Amino acid sequence: MHCRPTMLHRSCSITAFWLPVAVLYCIIVGKADAFNYTRLSNDCNKLNWHIQQDRSLLQQQDAEISKKDVAVTSHFFAASAEKKKAVVGGFFQEGSADPDENAEFLIENSTDDFGERLGASSDSSILQLVVGAKAKAFRYMWNGQAFQQAHVIQPNGVSDEFGRTDITCSMDHHCFVSDTKYSNDRGGVYMEKMNKWLVPPQGRSSEDFGHSFGVSGSLSGGDLHVAVAAPKADNDCGRVYIFNNADVVGSHNPEPSSFVTPFDVSCSSNDVYLGDYGTAINGEWLAALSKNDLEVLFIYKKDAQGEFVNHQRFSFNNQKDPKSVAIVGNMLLLGLESWDVPRSSSGGAGVYLVGSDGNWAQSTVMEFSNAAAGDDIGLNIGLSSDLKAIVSDDARGGRGAFFLSDLSCVSGAKGIAALTTAAPATTTAAPATTTAAPAT
Repeated sequence: MHCRPTMLHRSCSITAFWLPVAVLYCIIVGKADAFNYTRLSNDCNKLNWHIQQDRSLLQQQDAEISKKDVAVTSHFFAASAEKKKAVVGGFFQEGSADPDENAEFLIENSTDDFGERLGASSDSSILQLVVGAKAKAFRYMWNGQAFQQAHVIQPNGVSDEFGRTDITCSMDHHCFVSDTKYSNDRGGVYMEKMNKWLVPPQGRSSEDFGHSFGVSGSLSGGDLHVAVAAPKADNDCGRVYIFNNADVVGSHNPEPSSFVTPFDVSCSSNDVYLGDYGTAINGEWLAALSKNDLEVLFIYKKDAQGEFVNHQRFSFNNQKDPKSVAIVGNMLLLGLESWDVPRSSSGGAGVYLVGSDGNWAQSTVMEFSNAAAGDDIGLNIGLSSDLKAIVSDDARGGRGAFFLSDLSCVSGAKGIAALTTAAPATTTAAPATTTAAPAT
């Protein structure tokens, strides 16, 4: 059972002066104006909550919360404040998709670029948050009262890009961290618990392998899939390499069993950069978002032989400015940035579902009507196994904010069964002190 403290406590800034370690953390819990909560709607197909940090949370206005990354699980949500070397977040109410306004957390760390990328996973007994920084990543585990640093992930031979490119965790809590410069620019995705690297085929390098990637299934369930984008492959056309469960288990440094490429677009006249703006996979479907001006979403489907084949593509033609993608169950979520208003009159996220004909179609676009030029709404998104969504909004006078939505009520939507579905229990106990994190 998870226990959530219910009162404000923050002492890490004091202990930093005498602790013999460079890394520290603190926890803020309780309604103490750490966040300003605004309920926007109770309806499906809309952004439900807008959560903005209070000016006092990180002491300065320009925290830029959510600009670098966001994460969400069935139990909690998090947003980076990399400019302040911090991560902020909170919990969902038990049995609800609404945030618990009396339980919030703040993790601070003195490492350069802390908060650049986030990965998260949770079930009834484990809440895990992995935070990327320069050349390393930090795993924090919920101990019943706080997210406590459990391990520093820093394998030998990594570049400064390790921890700053992409991080994803599987349902059974295996976390993957990419490094596009690993092994003399060959690139790789590190599986920390197995101490092995997923790498591109022999003879291929400088493809930006690992720029984005997606993970679905679990090793414990035997259905793990990892899709790794290499946007600069084939003269900037791009590839997405696919590793299945057998690939990962069968070799010390596995190479992919297959790959996909762009289709119905000319790579000779367009630098497509497949997967540059995001890659997602759910076992049956693979989605990759290109960077080129055509703004194409490519969708691939697993056939009877277990191979991913070309299925469907959406070209946005500079209309909606998609910048991120997630896929869970039969739902695909696209982050729609509103940087170039009126190119996209309001930012938010597009929801797509698989229809009875086996094709994807847009169900709705969740928009924020007050979006303005410079609001990076939709730059980062997250989607949990039970279809809780988080959407970034890093403007708001530099402080940053994010949206939460419950998409499980969208007609026809189906998430995936979590390993266990029990939510954390609440408690009235609070930590007496803030404890120093382990030394690096």
